[in-house]
Amino acid sequence: MLRRRRRGRVALALALGLAFALLAARARSARAQDDEPDDDLRLPERLTVGVADDLLGQLSGDGQTLYYVSNRNTTNQLFAQTLADGRARQLFDDDADVTWPRISPDGKWLLYISFGERAAGQLCVRSLPEGGARRCLEDPSAALQAEWIDGTHIALLSRQSIEGDLRLLDVTLSATLSARPLLDRNLTSPTLSPDGRWLIYVPVERYVESVGPAFAAHAGPRLEAVLLGSSKPPTPIDLDLPGQVGQPAFARDGRSLYVVQFFSDSNHDGVIDAADHGVLFRVPISLSGDAPTVGVPEQLTDTSWNCQYPAPAADRLITTCSQDKDLDVYALPLDGEVPQQQGARGTHATPR
Repeated sequence: MLRRRRRGRVALALALGLAFALLAARARSARAQDDEPDDDLRLPERLTVGVADDLLGQLSGDGQTLYYVSNRNTTNQLFAQTLADGRARQLFDDDADVTWPRISPDGKWLLYISFGERAAGQLCVRSLPEGGARRCLEDPSAALQAEWIDGTHIALLSRQSIEGDLRLLDVTLSATLSARPLLDRNLTSPTLSPDGRWLIYVPVERYVESVGPAFAAHAGPRLEAVLLGSSKPPTPIDLDLPGQVGQPAFARDGRSLYVVQFFSDSNHDGVIDAADHGVLFRVPISLSGDAPTVGVPEQLTDTSWNCQYPAPAADRLITTCSQDKDLDVYALPLDGEVPQQQGARGTHATPR
């Protein structure tokens, strides 16, 4: 009798153990399924590899070469990576930090900010694809950011002194670089429409930190637009989104504006700014009237991806993202993670 009872207890224990094992296996399977990406989502594709910070990517006109800044050699240097095989090489050596690469509309030139001869930053231009024929603007002002107006003109954001206001210069690309005043206004993250007529930027207060080879830039509650050559005051652009907006970039066709939205104080420093996690949005924009008009913003990435510095190419969007500690350059479709037909059902309109 006692033996039968013991055998019964052993059998019960084995049965319970098997049941718990099956439940645990099912739970693990369910968690694994939850962790798998949704088949309908197109997650950002990582283009750069390694443990260094790779950022500020720009894609060549033919879509074959990626230019970006990397600190893999201690200083911030500019690299060129062939997308077909993933091989990267340092494009040139200024023997100093460099940042803010931008490819000209015709694909022949690359502008960047160099800290070699001037610690405050100097606008320089090199020829592509080899990175030769270096020319720099001989101007004592600090060069902060720059964008191409067209194939021979550059809009340069500069500051004459630490205490001075910001200003925008029109730099002409010829045998030497020459500059003339374009706009006196405290702004950051300028972007030019493809026809060179409209300037959109983030207005800033009287004080603004210098923008060097860092990941975070400035953000504000709205954008502003200026018709170059016009005496009209700036047109405010308010997006129907919470938080702060920054880093606008025109699409190649001029019908969309890519921006970064900062929803919450993700780094817990007491403010919502561009040091927080960024979410990419695409905003339909019309430039046909006297002032730009914008449509409903479409969300392109979710809040688990900290993505900034959108750089629209012909067939994809290049951006800098951080999921852990390192920064890398990623690519995603121009309409984001969710296909456009699904976005029409409202999946893009609200923060996820």
